[in-house]
Amino acid sequence: HTCCLFNAGAPGAACNGGASVTGVQPFVVEVCPSTLLLMDLHAHLCYNEVIGFIGGAFHADSLRIQMDQVFPGRGQASGRDVEMDPIAEIEIRSQVDSAGLAVMGWYHSHPVFAPDPSGVDIDNQINYQALFRDADSGVEP
Repeated sequence: HTCCLFNAGAPGAACNGGASVTGVQPFVVEVCPSTLLLMDLHAHLCYNEVIGFIGGAFHADSLRIQMDQVFPGRGQASGRDVEMDPIAEIEIRSQVDSAGLAVMGWYHSHPVFAPDPSGVDIDNQINYQALFRDADSGVEP
């Protein structure tokens, strides 16, 4: 399959990670079109917020994050916030492992209000980023 590159340059442009370069994103991110499509589809199937994990791989040698597959989850919504249902999170992590992938990120939607991150979103990002830490390099992709 072919993935799209997202980096400091034009989409699809060759790029090396720029962790030591000021003003450059530290990682090259490759996202497969099917991953983008499924996240969008998941978000448009519901009136409520949706949440899920993105499986892929982290290549520490090239500072590249590969996003290959979406794993939609069940959320626990409370007004304007959504968090992953704890049981669904365990099930999804098992699915990611069974697919031979690692959790590289998470996604969630704001279907009826601005896409600004809430306090819960920011807390989730901090917690998930620590959970996604690469054991070999100590990097949090």
